[in-house]
Amino acid sequence: MIIEEIDKAFHCGKRPGKFHFKIRVGDKYAIIRKFVSGKNILDIGCTGGDPDAYSNELWVHGYIKRHAKSAKGLDLNKNEVERLNGLGYDIVVGNAENFNLNETFDVVFSGDLIEHLSNPGLFLKSARLHMGQESRLILVTPNPYRYGRIIDIVLRGYVRNHADHTCWFDPVTLSQLLDFHDLRVETIYWTGYTKRFIKYLGTSVIDKLSFKGILAQDFIIVAKMKT
Repeated sequence: MIIEEIDKAFHCGKRPGKFHFKIRVGDKYAIIRKFVSGKNILDIGCTGGDPDAYSNELWVHGYIKRHAKSAKGLDLNKNEVERLNGLGYDIVVGNAENFNLNETFDVVFSGDLIEHLSNPGLFLKSARLHMGQESRLILVTPNPYRYGRIIDIVLRGYVRNHADHTCWFDPVTLSQLLDFHDLRVETIYWTGYTKRFIKYLGTSVIDKLSFKGILAQDFIIVAKMKT
């Protein structure tokens, strides 16, 4: 399910309204399918490093491959790349911060990767090499203000985090970084509520709060090259 967009201005210090987005809320897989169906896709950081996930129908690269016209992956983990290529996937070994496949794609996708990188700007520079004027860059990353982090602060006095994360982005800071690399945000999707949370609050409350970006577990940002 994807709820229709509203326009939302994000205020940033002395430059209010610098970023003005269309905002939606929906299921992560429905959103991914919307953008990859019938398209040529490059999935950066695609293995996830968990062999047990590869047989799961919700493993993201496998999901993309099932719905896309073509799906090429790139990942630094040589062992997992070799394992997946043996299963019929098309994945190359490469560093997300420095790669050039000498081809462009309809969609350059990266799920839950940018928050792990040492140099996200170099990643965007490489990703942009693989985009044409009509291509889209789609990034999935955790929302630093998700409801679970608020609970952590209140109950524990600290915020739990993934041991391999190097940074967090919110829609404004990630949009600023994209802007530095001549990429323009089209839409932001709030996504990733747990079934338990939905059960307690109800979907109508979730929908309202999602548009404020307060509680979502993740967000998906869709961008194009500036014309």
